[in-house]
Order: sequence, then structure tokens, then C-alpha cells
Amino acid sequence: SAVQLDERAAPAVHVAPSLGRRAPEPPALEGDLAASRLLDGLTHAIGLLVGDRVLALDDAHLADEASKAVVDRLLERATGDGVRLVVTSERILGDRSIETRPLPEDEVTRLAVEAGHDESVGPAVAAATGGWTGPVLEALESNDPAAAVETQRRRRVEELDPIGVQVLEALVALASAPLETVAEVAGKPVAEVAGALDQLLSYDLASQVDGAYAPAAPWVAETVGSLMGPARTALLHARAADTMTKDRDQALRARHLELAGRTEEAATAHAAAGGYAAGVLAPESARGHFESALALGHPEPGPIHLRLAEVETRDGSYPAALRALNAAAAEGTTWEIERAIGEVYSRWGRWPLAKASFEAALTLAEDPAEKATVLADLAVVASRDDNQKEAEARVREALEAVNGEAAVAARVANVAGLVLDEPDHLLAAIAHARRTRRRE
Repeated sequence: SAVQLDERAAPAVHVAPSLGRRAPEPPALEGDLAASRLLDGLTHAIGLLVGDRVLALDDAHLADEASKAVVDRLLERATGDGVRLVVTSERILGDRSIETRPLPEDEVTRLAVEAGHDESVGPAVAAATGGWTGPVLEALESNDPAAAVETQRRRRVEELDPIGVQVLEALVALASAPLETVAEVAGKPVAEVAGALDQLLSYDLASQVDGAYAPAAPWVAETVGSLMGPARTALLHARAADTMTKDRDQALRARHLELAGRTEEAATAHAAAGGYAAGVLAPESARGHFESALALGHPEPGPIHLRLAEVETRDGSYPAALRALNAAAAEGTTWEIERAIGEVYSRWGRWPLAKASFEAALTLAEDPAEKATVLADLAVVASRDDNQKEAEARVREALEAVNGEAAVAARVANVAGLVLDEPDHLLAAIAHARRTRRRE
């Protein structure tokens, strides 16, 4: 028959109305002792309901404050009320607490062998479960420990409350981010997200380093990713991309835009990331971003090919630079592209090919400054190819073509000083360069 509660237990009805049919009318709880009378009623009712059985409370440290108060009162009065109580918690719960630790790898291996598994299963299970007794034994009781561990991991995520799941999904999308960014991507108030992150930290599903939160381990990201649908994934990555506006963030922004399915924006972000990487002399990164921008169908591929060629040229990858420049020319050649091809051949020491490209650039050049620039290039190539007569003729043409543009005039004067061996031209180059710096 159902256990009947006495008057001392009656206050529990305020918390659990379903107990009303087996308890006297609960008293009104008022005054300074109301909270104490309620706790006493709850713990006494629990003792009556448990009887001679053992009450097990798992992970008590995760309970809310009100529930923790009940646990503490139960621990205080368990002996006097005849309640047999086992509580697991990350905090010390009195003098009779027993601290448990993860099992070492050799112990997990011994248990694995005793369970009929190969020795190699032990280290894998120990690493996957952290050595905690319950997960270890659950995995080893299975015919397929690896599958059992995966099931445990999925269960740990699926058992989170809705906001915990949403915040963990945002963390996985971001990889690492401060609280405010996580809240923005999760679409939740900062206060709620802060509470959820504290919970995730206590569950060992999240980590915190230098103010940034991240998934606690690769398996967390893999498990959460496998549980998210494509629409949810795209939404979170779109939100993540929209939080990134600085130049140094463009690489991450491009990744998020790709995963969000916003391909054209991703191509533009990759181009910006490539420009930033080139500016800080990171050729591998710049190359990768420019190539990604092209692969995603950047609306203006010509300038991207040109920037890629600059990176390859600076890095000494001349064949790759020429491939990029030929691709740029296929979009519509210009004097800048032909000149860039000439510069590559000039760096490579292939003077006839450099001369041919510079002459093609000269044909396409229209502005006097453009013509003067290319004529100076031709003078340098001729000089290096031991054709002094042509070099002098080209540099004189360049001097005649120069207009008032200080940067071009400085370069032409510099080349003239070297080719003609006339110091006055070098002094003029210095003067033009100074004017250019003053304007900047």
C-alpha cells in the first residue's frame, strides 16, 4: 500500500502537490522559520517514501540552489531519519565523503582484458572516457566499446537542456570566441548564455582559455556537428560571419560564409583575406585565399589573378606567376598585365621574353606616365642584356615622356642615373622621391 505521510512531512505538499492524497493538510508557511520548516518537511517525507531502500543522487553539484539545500539537509539528517543515502558530486559533502578519481590506463586495460577484449581496447577506452568508472564499465560491457563510447558522447549532448544545446552548437560553429560573440551567434541573451557556458564547463563539454570559450575536445565538435541539420549549420555560420568585420578576421569570415552557403560573399572575403596575408608577407596563406576566391567564382577574377601573380613573383615561383598572369590576360589584357609578365621574365633573367612583354605593354600604354614607366623597364632590360646603346636610347625616351607625376619621374631619373652614369639624374630621383613622400 502507498506510504502515508505524517504532519511533519505535510509541508512537502507545497512542493509536490501529488503527495496531498497521502498527507494531512499542509500548514501555511510564514515567518522566519518557513524555509526551515519546508526543508524539514521535504527531507522527512523523502525518508518515509524511501523506507529501507537506498536513495542515490547523481551529480548533485549540477542541481539548482534550492535542490542543493534539500541535499545538504538530507546529508545532515540522514542517520537520524534512518535514510540510506548515496550522493555523487564534484564538491566535498561532509566528513563521510569519498573522493573518486579516474582509473589509470593500465587499470582500464586490465578490465578490458578481463571483459574479453583485446589489450589495445584499454588505452582507447581510457582516452575516450577520461578513465571515469561508469563510462569505462559501460563501454567494456559492450561487444563494441568504440560504438558504446560514441553512444555515450551523443547522449551527453542530447541530454543537455535546449539552451545548452544551442550554446554548444554556437561554440562548435565559432571554434573559439568570447562570451558576447557566442551569445550573438546563439541568438540568446548574454546572461542566459553565461549560465549555459558555466554548465557546459562543469560537464567538460566546453573549455575556457584567456576569456575565449571553445569545445572541450575534437569529439565534442564532431558529435555536435553530426547532430546538427544543414539548415541549422548554415544559420549559425551565417551569424558567425556577420560578427567578423576586421581585416584580420576575413579568413575566418570566408570559412563561415562558405559553410553558410553564401558563396559570392565567401569569394569576396577570401580575396580580402588574401590581400591581408600578402600585406603581412604570408605567401602560403595569401595564395590559398586567392585560389579559393577564384574557385568560388569571384565576380572580378582578373584583379585576383594579378594579386596572386604578385605573391608568386615575390615568392620566386615564376612559372606559377606566369600562369596567374596569363589567366588574368585571358580576362582582358592591359598594359599592367603585360608589364607584370615582363617583370617576371626580367627577374628570371630571360631578357628577350622580358623585352617582348614590355614592348607589348608599351603598345597598350596610353598615358605618358605609363609609357615612361615601361620605357624605363625596357632600358633596364637592355642594360642587363649588355645592350648599352639601346638602354641609353630607351631611357632618353622615358625622360622625354615623363610628366609631372613625382613617383614615375623618380623611377625614370633613377634608371637614367644608372644607365647614363650621370649623377645629376640620381640627384633628381632623390628630389622626386622626397616630393612623393611629402604628398603621402
